[in-house]
Amino acid sequence: DADTILATYTRDGFWYLATVDLRHGTVTDIASPYTEIGDLAVRAGEALFVGGSASIPTTIIRFDHASGTFTELKRSLDVEIDPGYISAPQPVSFPTGNGLTAHAFLYLPQNKDFAAPEGELPPLLVFVHGGPTSRTEPAYTSLVQFWTTRGFAVLDGEEVVVKVFRAD
Repeated sequence: DADTILATYTRDGFWYLATVDLRHGTVTDIASPYTEIGDLAVRAGEALFVGGSASIPTTIIRFDHASGTFTELKRSLDVEIDPGYISAPQPVSFPTGNGLTAHAFLYLPQNKDFAAPEGELPPLLVFVHGGPTSRTEPAYTSLVQFWTTRGFAVLDGEEVVVKVFRAD
């Protein structure tokens, strides 16, 4: 309405939905299962957006502000995946050259049917991008999940594989 804005923002690479009260200048987060939110379109008490998470493939979603409900209209992938095979992203930061800091998501191996031998570290795949005009998303990516279910850790900065090495 005239006094409220529905907005998205990012913190540590994860996206959030919030309302901004223009009269008081307050921001109120809206709890949602989505860690990637984009293409927000708002009208008369409802919004449409594209969202996803590590366990929810990219989906077109309707949000009803009055009831606070999310309705999934169409998923990009119509297959349910057992959560025992889904690796969730963990934001990580590390120093690089010239005093700068790089940011990425770390996905640890996840497969409910297998475990690494005690004391073993997983091999690590590093995906990078050239930035600053592209970024990785904390949403379901079949490429990442393929590798993590097979015992690899993935450090994701984009979808170009540069190096494979053991993390020991």
